[in-house]
Amino acid sequence: MNAINFVKELRRFVIDFDLDQYKQQLELSKLNKINDEFWLSLVKFYKNLDKESQIVFLSIVRQIKIDNTSLILGILDGNMILENQEEDFILTTQGSSNPINGELQGIFLEMEENT
Repeated sequence: MNAINFVKELRRFVIDFDLDQYKQQLELSKLNKINDEFWLSLVKFYKNLDKESQIVFLSIVRQIKIDNTSLILGILDGNMILENQEEDFILTTQGSSNPINGELQGIFLEMEENT
């Protein structure tokens, strides 16, 4: 897997698929069937929003997911250094010694910009 395919699949799974899952769970969850207090408060909050506000809320969640994914890719690329990090990260696929990191964050942000 090369860097572009990795970012494309990561973006598809973390941003698109996962956001669709959140939306479905928020819309289909029955309040009387929820045991988790956090999830219950989130579903109540979401269901009390009008449709336009629900769209805004989901777009905020999407942007948070984009920002977090970008930060993690920036760390893997070496654009950002963790406080106690002593070595660079090298991301490879099994059976290959060619790193795919180095430009993951840029590829990701370019894909987002073109969406």
